[in-house]
Amino acid sequence: MQWLTYPVFLLLYQIGIKGVIALLSATTLSGLGLFLILPNPPVWPLLLTGYLGCATLGLLLREVDHLSDRTLPVSAEQSDCTGGLLIQPLFRQFQQLLRASGRKQQLLQQRLDEISHSSQELEQSAISVTRSAEQQSDAAGTAAAAVEELNVSINEVTRLADASRHTSLDASTQIEESIQQLNELVATVADIAEQALATNALMRELSANSEAINKMSGVIQGIADQTNLLSLNAAIEAARAGASGKGFAVVADEVRNLARHSQESAAEITRKIESVQHHITSTGEKMSRLSASANQSLQRSERVRSQLDSVCGRTQALTEQVIQVAVSTEQQSLAVAEIAALAERVSQGNRDNLEAAAQARTIAHHLTQLTG
Repeated sequence: MQWLTYPVFLLLYQIGIKGVIALLSATTLSGLGLFLILPNPPVWPLLLTGYLGCATLGLLLREVDHLSDRTLPVSAEQSDCTGGLLIQPLFRQFQQLLRASGRKQQLLQQRLDEISHSSQELEQSAISVTRSAEQQSDAAGTAAAAVEELNVSINEVTRLADASRHTSLDASTQIEESIQQLNELVATVADIAEQALATNALMRELSANSEAINKMSGVIQGIADQTNLLSLNAAIEAARAGASGKGFAVVADEVRNLARHSQESAAEITRKIESVQHHITSTGEKMSRLSASANQSLQRSERVRSQLDSVCGRTQALTEQVIQVAVSTEQQSLAVAEIAALAERVSQGNRDNLEAAAQARTIAHHLTQLTG
């Protein structure tokens, strides 16, 4: 059988197994092309292709059987005529590949050992990170609770400041209304004082007129006395005249009656005027006291108004301060709200870190198990 495969052996010796495979492919394609193109294609391309394929396959099978029980590379003395041409180069490449694979496996084992060690360290680091994250989470929770309590306190202060602001505004409004009413009262008291002074002046003038009337009443009283004396003298003269003086006596009697009535009227006028003067004097004294009281009330009202003006100014200043405190507390409330939001973000970040650390710990433990 060797003489049948010897041409193929020479061909393998010249072009190698790759060349033979390429030649087989070319002859196969050529035969197929001729078979498709020509109506009566020649048979020799197919025969040549079959010969090359069978011979090559036989040589390969024989060398595979020859090398199947060998563990060492085939030497030139141990191989047959085809030993160094077909399988031996592939066998040497396979041995080199195995040696390279062994080196890579050793290197991979070293890398796996390093990964295992790193995984253990990573697991320990993940445990440490988990503990730190838990501590940070607890601290963040405590800080968040403290910030929440501070926010509640600031909100309460803001509420109280706002209530104080409204109270101060109401007090300021009431004080302004009181000042307005006091101003009206001061104006009324001043008007009363002026009217009391005017009334007192009128009472003095009335007293002077009463004194003048009293003097006139005295004059009338004197005239009545003189008239009474004249009537008495006329009656005496009429009595001396006798019958001729009767008419004069009647006139004298009427004059005497008129004088008596005048005296009585003058006396009554005097009594009335004295009573009026007494009332005028009493009223004048009361009006003087009323004027003095009105002046004192006016002065006191002026002092009270000045004090209320001062209180109103201080209340307005206090209101402005309360408003500033309210604004400041509102700003602090906003700042605390931002701090609370940041604390929540930190807490969320710690929770994320805990999850990431747990995942890293799980991965590291899994890598440790895989590389162990």
